[in-house]
Amino acid sequence: MEFVKSLFYSVNFLSPVRITQEQLEKWHTNDEDVKKVVNNQFADEGLQKAFSEPLTLNPHKFNGINKKFEAKGWNILSSKPVMDSLGKPTFNPYYSVLEHDNLFGKVVKHAGKRKPDDQIGGGAHIGICGDFLDLSTYCSFLRIAMAERIRKIVEENPDELDGITLPQKELCEIQPGRLKDKSLPLDQRFLIVAEKVACLSESATVDAIDKMTREEQVALADKLVSVIQKAGLADASFGNIRLGNKEDRTEKGNRKIYLIDTEPSNVMILDQGWFKNLFTLQSSLEQTGRIGAVQLLRLEGSNRRANHFVGRVRKHIAMQKTSRYSASKVSLYVISVIALTIIYQKKVLEKKFPGLFEKYGESYPIKALKAIEIQRKTYLMSVAAPLEIGIAKFIGFLSCFIIQQVKTVSILNDNSLSEKEKIDKALSLPWAVRAAHIQGQARLSAYSRASKTTCAAACWVLRNL
Repeated sequence: MEFVKSLFYSVNFLSPVRITQEQLEKWHTNDEDVKKVVNNQFADEGLQKAFSEPLTLNPHKFNGINKKFEAKGWNILSSKPVMDSLGKPTFNPYYSVLEHDNLFGKVVKHAGKRKPDDQIGGGAHIGICGDFLDLSTYCSFLRIAMAERIRKIVEENPDELDGITLPQKELCEIQPGRLKDKSLPLDQRFLIVAEKVACLSESATVDAIDKMTREEQVALADKLVSVIQKAGLADASFGNIRLGNKEDRTEKGNRKIYLIDTEPSNVMILDQGWFKNLFTLQSSLEQTGRIGAVQLLRLEGSNRRANHFVGRVRKHIAMQKTSRYSASKVSLYVISVIALTIIYQKKVLEKKFPGLFEKYGESYPIKALKAIEIQRKTYLMSVAAPLEIGIAKFIGFLSCFIIQQVKTVSILNDNSLSEKEKIDKALSLPWAVRAAHIQGQARLSAYSRASKTTCAAACWVLRNL
């Protein structure tokens, strides 16, 4: 039923963002010291290549890139989970966010593609909220546009969102001349320079929430879920949302909450012309809002921590799952069903209202009605189309997912491949990309334990053949 309802939900998309040369120059830093450090550092071919190309998800590759940055004096601030031999994640340094002693009070962020085009990554786990984001090309670059959008939302809701604070972000060309080099795509021309704010660490933020009173936890949950839903902020974990120190407060006395990363995931896309926009995978505000709210539940340590905060967030998530139908979509469906029923039952109508058919028999509507024939099977399929489409989506996703699991097992069992090659192949499975694209178009709450059991059973059979 979730599939059927999803086709009638009110779904809102942001308009594509148009970036002009004037806008790029406005966003570009005027700090000559910053430009000098960045240009000197990224004269190194290894560093320049790492920030011009898509981020790699292969630990055998990114560990080598980490070493190149560390050798040039960079401190790595980001991390990426890597599975060990027992299937448990360990967090390794990841070169997407960096700081340098010569850039005091600043951090730099990769502004290119989050992943190669043939690899899958991003979003929340399918078993958590039924949503997935396959990250678009320019989502990292559009951090500044997203930050401006959130600031505007905060300004429009001064009482509700007081305390939400966004560090300043600017562009900096990786090498001199790239600001005006239109032959290069935007994701290869710049990196992001962001203000480093004095906020609590991720673990200290969670500890601070855990120590709050019930009322404070509930108020914080309401505020965070509100800004996440209004902005469409999907990556809303406490790696990206931090509390300020106790004394770091607004004029109204509210504790500051720093959104240190404003990557718009797939809710905001670059305007590349109406034709390309049609074929760009974009997520709705509702979808990214659901994912962002679920990310808040990933508190460090036990799920029993910050009980009141977690409970309040869960209530918000439950409310998001209720049917919020679009009046226009429901009306269109009802009108379509009525029209199909009239056509299908025209002989019954002609018997019941003979005078009407005689009087207006020569009119175009009556002539058209008499000329169109609908068989019983066609009528039933048309009326039940939403359910049919929902089942097709579910079967399509599940089929791709099972094939991906099967291929992953075969890759991992191929002793002719090195560990590096195995990871590259597993990351670039086209079936995983197809599954994510199908899933990214609709809520997959129907992805239940039964489907997980089916996949697990298929993998077990393969391992034991």
